[in-house]
Amino acid sequence: MRGLLIPSGEDPIEERTLASLPDYQLAVDGWIEAIDLFDVGITIYVNEEGLLRQLPFNPRATFLWWYHQAAARQQTMLVGNALVVGLPDRHGESTDVPGSVAELFFRPGLWRVEVPDDRRTNLVPESDDLPGLLGGTRLGDADARTLETSDRRAHRARPVG
Repeated sequence: MRGLLIPSGEDPIEERTLASLPDYQLAVDGWIEAIDLFDVGITIYVNEEGLLRQLPFNPRATFLWWYHQAAARQQTMLVGNALVVGLPDRHGESTDVPGSVAELFFRPGLWRVEVPDDRRTNLVPESDDLPGLLGGTRLGDADARTLETSDRRAHRARPVG
């Protein structure tokens, strides 16, 4: 099965092939906890004890979760590495990450990012070097701040055009 690993640091997002539970546990460094996002057809797996173990904040996975689950915004955060796969099938087995979702992670383009704490809308510039919405390459300092703020406020982004 095909999934995407979202590291907690600045390492790039990578595609992973997953065959069994130990592959999931290795990716998140421990026991797994599932977070289903039904509106996009994915499950995010994180380390079940991540907060207790004080694993590093994962702004990209948290942003993805907060964007699709309004109730989670500013209530808690995701820490440690995150693994994105498709929702379980009727037998309870995870499925491949949908191609349309994987494309969002890697597609370069112009994105509008709304930052609620200063009520401004920032545009992330279009660039051949700029990865998709949640790509692993860090943006310029001003733009990175809009996606990876230290105060962990919720942000919304959407493609422009």
